[in-house]
Amino acid sequence: MSGEIILLGHDMWMHDSNTKTCLSCELPFTTFRRRHHCRYCGKIYCGKCATKKNEKISNKKIQRICAKCYTLIKRRINSHTPASISMEINNQAINSFREPSNLHSTSESHSSIEEDGQKVRLFTISEDVPHEVEMTKNEINAEDGWGQQSLEFLQERTNELIAHYQIQETWHGILVNLIQNIVSVLTPSVQFRGDFMEINKYLKVQKIIWNSLDLTSFMSGIAFVKNLANKKMLKKILNPKILFLNEVFENFEDSNLVSMDKLIDQEGSLSLITLKKILSINPSMIICSKSLPQVFLAELSNRNITALINVKKKLMDLIARATCGKILNTPDEIYHERNFLGQCNMFVQENRGSTLIDHFTGLNDLSLVGTVFISGPDAFELNSVKKIIRELVIEYRSIRLERMIFVNYTKNPIPNVFNELNDRVMIFKHFLISENKMCLKPEILAIEFYKEKDMALGEFLLNAAEKTEQHCRECGNSWGAHTLYYLKKGGRIKITFSKSSYESKSNEIYYSRECKVCGNSDSSFSILKRSFWEYSFYKLLNNFFQNYSILCQGRKCKHDFFKLSKLIFHVKNIKIIITWEENPCYHVLPLTSKPDVSKTNIEILQKIVAEIKSNSLELLDSMFISYREISNRLIKDIEENKKYQDNVLQSFTWEIEKNLTRLTNCIKDVNDMNAEQFENFLYAQAKRKELFLEICEIRMQILNSLPQPTRGRRKDKLSLLGDNISSSGGSSGETKKSPSPNPSIATDEEGDFSKIPRTGTFLRMLEKVAKVEDFCLRKDFIYMQKGNQTLPLGHNGLYIPIEENDLMSIIAYSLSSEEYYEEVLKTIPTPNDTDKIESELLSAYEKHFQHNFTTMDDEIYEKYLHKSNITQLFGHHITFNVHSFFPRQFHIIRSRIHTSYSEFLMGISCSDNRELKSGKSGATFTKSISNMYILKNVDEKEFNMFKELAPSYFRHFCNSELHNMPSLMIRTLGCYRVYTKNHTLGKQTCKWVMLFENLGCSMPAEVAVYDLKGSFNTRRLVNGKEKMTKMDRNFLEDFGGLPITISKEAKKILEVCIWNDTLFLSKHQVVDYSLLLIVSTTYKVITMAIIDYIAKYTFEKALEHNIKKIVSADNPTITKPTFYKNRFRESVSNSFFLELDE
Repeated sequence: MSGEIILLGHDMWMHDSNTKTCLSCELPFTTFRRRHHCRYCGKIYCGKCATKKNEKISNKKIQRICAKCYTLIKRRINSHTPASISMEINNQAINSFREPSNLHSTSESHSSIEEDGQKVRLFTISEDVPHEVEMTKNEINAEDGWGQQSLEFLQERTNELIAHYQIQETWHGILVNLIQNIVSVLTPSVQFRGDFMEINKYLKVQKIIWNSLDLTSFMSGIAFVKNLANKKMLKKILNPKILFLNEVFENFEDSNLVSMDKLIDQEGSLSLITLKKILSINPSMIICSKSLPQVFLAELSNRNITALINVKKKLMDLIARATCGKILNTPDEIYHERNFLGQCNMFVQENRGSTLIDHFTGLNDLSLVGTVFISGPDAFELNSVKKIIRELVIEYRSIRLERMIFVNYTKNPIPNVFNELNDRVMIFKHFLISENKMCLKPEILAIEFYKEKDMALGEFLLNAAEKTEQHCRECGNSWGAHTLYYLKKGGRIKITFSKSSYESKSNEIYYSRECKVCGNSDSSFSILKRSFWEYSFYKLLNNFFQNYSILCQGRKCKHDFFKLSKLIFHVKNIKIIITWEENPCYHVLPLTSKPDVSKTNIEILQKIVAEIKSNSLELLDSMFISYREISNRLIKDIEENKKYQDNVLQSFTWEIEKNLTRLTNCIKDVNDMNAEQFENFLYAQAKRKELFLEICEIRMQILNSLPQPTRGRRKDKLSLLGDNISSSGGSSGETKKSPSPNPSIATDEEGDFSKIPRTGTFLRMLEKVAKVEDFCLRKDFIYMQKGNQTLPLGHNGLYIPIEENDLMSIIAYSLSSEEYYEEVLKTIPTPNDTDKIESELLSAYEKHFQHNFTTMDDEIYEKYLHKSNITQLFGHHITFNVHSFFPRQFHIIRSRIHTSYSEFLMGISCSDNRELKSGKSGATFTKSISNMYILKNVDEKEFNMFKELAPSYFRHFCNSELHNMPSLMIRTLGCYRVYTKNHTLGKQTCKWVMLFENLGCSMPAEVAVYDLKGSFNTRRLVNGKEKMTKMDRNFLEDFGGLPITISKEAKKILEVCIWNDTLFLSKHQVVDYSLLLIVSTTYKVITMAIIDYIAKYTFEKALEHNIKKIVSADNPTITKPTFYKNRFRESVSNSFFLELDE
């Protein structure tokens, strides 16, 4: 047909009497709603449904036309369809980005058209399609050194399939020859015809039941079994013109008919009109997917027109493709379409064996369609042969295309390469990322190579280039700003898009390879070969994941072709890079994972014992040497002074020997001390306390045994540890007598030590020994003194040194006390008594434990009341009050985690004194020196919120611990109010603290810590230079928007845990909780838990949410509990973690 739009003659119009309603809107015709004929199809409509258009087509004004004809004409005029055929495809396959909008652009060099809502493939326009396809065929069939290996692969696979389907061995040679013939002739072309990739769509396998295999063969063209619509029709037609119709008559509803009596008249009228339309194009054959009236068929037969009716769509598509025809929906489209009649040299119906077969032969293009005849006596065996042929043609065509990848990079064919790369399906995860944000959630795709959902490499590249300037609905960025990922076990494919500096022709794709190891690349870009263009895109991606290493054999590079390469493509002005990356699967440490601290505790014990010995010996040795030296000098002075009696010297000597003996015994006791004699280091601390008090007592005894060191020319008063020996010197130089520290020495006035003449050296020695300030500033004394050693021992003789600023040690001391044992621990059920433990957890009520203690009790005051320097010796006078909330329940929780209570006390006995901050909230944390626990400071309001939640939390813990309900909530181990008052300095503090497990105690040293709430607003980002816990946006930046890959089992457990915990928190109106994630990228280990489950969604939180929503463009982090829960679940499941499919 010409390009002219044809008007129907009046003889082809529908008669007015055939309908009483509009065939479009079904409104009845009246005096005012009149009948109008569409000038292009002849049917009757009302004035609104058949209108006059103020438009011109081919310089002719459009006359009255119905909506359907107008759509057909506009589609024809606006279509840029080339002479070659474009086949419709599944929307999922064309959309290489899988974006919901499915937008496609068109250009001069590439075509993308829509028909009836269906997308068609993008392909390269050519003026001589058959020639281009012939060149592709020649490239596929070229002999280049890989022919023998291709044949060996085909023979091996044929043997495997024959054995699998258990058919005769005689089929082997027949099948090998058939497959070679089919692949060498039948050439689907995505590039030039927009064909499907699946070669089987264009191959008809016809079974013939016969007594031998002799009729098995392959022919170019289409053959099938189908009877003619009328036996009188011609069985042989030379140069037939074939009309393809889906239906001849439209189905009208009964409401459109004048009456049932006139149905026969209407059918006859429509048949006559339709027949006139068909005869106007003079076809010699009609193929229809539906039946035709016998009257109509008889008229066709009379006019020597052969008809095939009730032809299945798949078969009709093949015939139309083979004859280069086009299938019309109705005869009305005859006047709106062009080049729709199919043609061939001959149609003939003849017998093959005992089967009557229709043939269309003498096609203009032999590469379009092929038919395989398989014959044999066993129908079941023929079915198996048919399956084998279907499999082998795909595999053999694949390797013929695939070999072109290696031709330029290998000198010789690679042994066994086709067998190693012979996968038939690729199952992977696919997602899109732009600016570290996931625009397309991970989805699992299963692609069978060269099947319906697959796409050619060149097709993908053209689609990508066409879409790069379009914009994503999710993020608003252009598609070129996205990164495309395909992920499988062990790795991922990364595809990036950027502007190309290489000027390529609009209808060509250029290609090169660059090695990621040695940096060598192709010296120049080469045009993508036709067979490589047609190669399966997903098969190419799948080759990257194979364990079989294909080494390049070029002069410059000898590294793996896939895993160590960048494949670079230039399409017009777009550069597309395909590369493989490692995708490590992280091991997830469970929340119950704890390090073995027994070895650490032994090391701490040994260290403490060594420090005690070192410092106490140094202190005792110093005291011994100084005291012995001053004593010897004093004895010498007494002996030289004749005024002293022998009893004075004897008494003083006895006092010195007693003190030296005590020092010697103490030194011996310290020397005999070793780590093996202590059960744990808390008992070693108790020994340090005992030694410290012993040293202080010896010190005071020594000072009391020495005379008062005075200088005649000094107005001085020196207190020896605040004792009752005092000295004053006036201007006259008189010396007041004071009582001697040793009454036996001071009874005789003549024997007063103050009368003993002393040299300056002696006085300095005496002052050095007696001066308490110097003694208390010694490092060894400070070590022995630290920890407020005047406090009583705890239960079972344990002792925990405490510091005023170390809240953890204060709490540990309180929990180790005799009072805590008597009031709490004594009646706690044993860990094995689960019924009582569950009862304690489920019946929690607010019964608390308070413990008051001080560093200066009545005994200390009474003993050292007259000592003015007691503070320097024993430290400040401090009073402590520790208020433990829900002590019984928290003790049960701790007992479920730790094997012994003393192990827990050792873990919290001391903090590392470094205050840690987390995020922008300013919350402060203290970590235990054992790295097992975290103490968090909270305000009183939050503390009270948790107190309200605590009974429900205990029930949740009970379900998790005793009934195996998965949970990821970090376990709270206690909540306390700690009050301290320093009487010496006159200051006091009150802290509200909560004790938690330290999630990172089992992790390596170098880790990254993230506080994830599932919100990605601008506030969820911290400066990378700050030593703070990172947030959601930091996670996206650090991992480039990629989720962390974990095992399928771990992901499943994670999602169940998150579901349980968020449901619990949401029911109790808790918000602002987060997932604390700790990542070791070095060891590929992570651990995580839900933390900060304290804050409730109060009126203040709701007000804060509304204000932030008004003043900020970002969605607020804090929102209603239900929405917070859903957002948290969604982010954890899709944005942060990705399961690895096996």
